Amino acid sequence: MNKRIAAFLTISLIWGSMWLTQQQLPDPSTQLGFTAIVLALSAIALAVIAVCFRLPLPVKREWLASATLGVTLTAMPYGLATWASSHLSSGMSVAIAAAIPLFIGFLTETPWSARNASIVGLGGILLVVGNSIFVSLNQLPWIAVLLVGAFATAGSLVFAKR
Repeated sequence: MNKRIAAFLTISLIWGSMWLTQQQLPDPSTQLGFTAIVLALSAIALAVIAVCFRLPLPVKREWLASATLGVTLTAMPYGLATWASSHLSSGMSVAIAAAIPLFIGFLTETPWSARNASIVGLGGILLVVGNSIFVSLNQLPWIAVLLVGAFATAGSLVFAKR
């Protein structure tokens, strides 16, 4: 089997299992634990595929970059979003997540046309979820937590690009 097909099938299996986990477990407190289990099993599956196809092991610098990205791109934002989302309106969580491309645009030397497209996209999302956004002063700490996760995602994507 072609290596690209194997990689595509593996990634599809991982994303599909994440979707199933999130759909079957409505309680956010149980989702986090099961998501950690699914991600651990996914890492094991990727390791088995790497051994089967005799892929070379990454060097020390690649291990460090992968570990950093794993924490700052996946684990930390997901954990912060799970922790904060129960204290926020669903529209606020969606609006902050939709702002991530805009954050990336301001962290890199992105042309203004792309930044404007991000602003228009965020505006469209706000039109759709605007009725479900409720803001109060006691939500501000949770908004800050969610923004930290969004900036971690944006910064990680900028780091991965470089």
